[in-house]
Amino acid sequence: MPKEEGRGAGGPLTAWQNRASHIGRTPTVATCCQECARPRRPVPAPVTFPAGSSRHCTILVVDIKDFTGRDDRAQIALRHSLFRLMSRSFDDAELPWRLCLHEDRGDGVLVVVPVPVPVAVLAPALVRRLGSGLAAHNRGAAGPVRFRLRAALHTGVVHRDPYGMVGGPLNHTFRLVDAPAVRDVLTAPGAELSFVVSDTAYRSMLRADGTCPLPLRPVTAETKRTRAPAWIWTGGSGPASHAADPAGGGADGH
Repeated sequence: MPKEEGRGAGGPLTAWQNRASHIGRTPTVATCCQECARPRRPVPAPVTFPAGSSRHCTILVVDIKDFTGRDDRAQIALRHSLFRLMSRSFDDAELPWRLCLHEDRGDGVLVVVPVPVPVAVLAPALVRRLGSGLAAHNRGAAGPVRFRLRAALHTGVVHRDPYGMVGGPLNHTFRLVDAPAVRDVLTAPGAELSFVVSDTAYRSMLRADGTCPLPLRPVTAETKRTRAPAWIWTGGSGPASHAADPAGGGADGH
């Protein structure tokens, strides 16, 4: 029986489908499955993001810790496991992987979501799915193919050209995932996922009462060309109150 997409009535996928006319796609309605007579949810058509165009997107960069220290056989296995984890996590978060643009980065993946998506819904869903999926993989994997993951989420305008994607927000996301404050999370015993959210994305997640759907703590992300406020997931699942701005607040540095 075909796999159902977009599980969860009234979930985020429903909202995105309602906005389909704004991104040039029309969802198609599948017939119900004869075996179980359950109606399937609408399956979105692929998104068109042509070269020469620009779009406000959600950006996710993930990177495997200590990837280059493994032999070729382990690296191949790790890449397979990473892409399987990413596709399942997005599908389970009700944002089908097929709607996302993704580029292989050797030891990681760049994912660009070119459809309107509320970060306050997507970020908690991805953290839960990535965290649980990674933990499940590592429980059943041998030492060389276990892995820890750094992830950074940001939003901003992305430009598409004949060679791929470019833009300041992309650069900033790569700098976030490389920041020492993000790397340091994985030095703790048992830590498997370090997830950082840009200040821009964080502020879009805040509710009217000042709480955030993810428990995050403020940090300053510093790399060679960037010193910017950011917010790191603390490992829980409940909401957190609006903490003091990292580095005194301010916009993300691009």
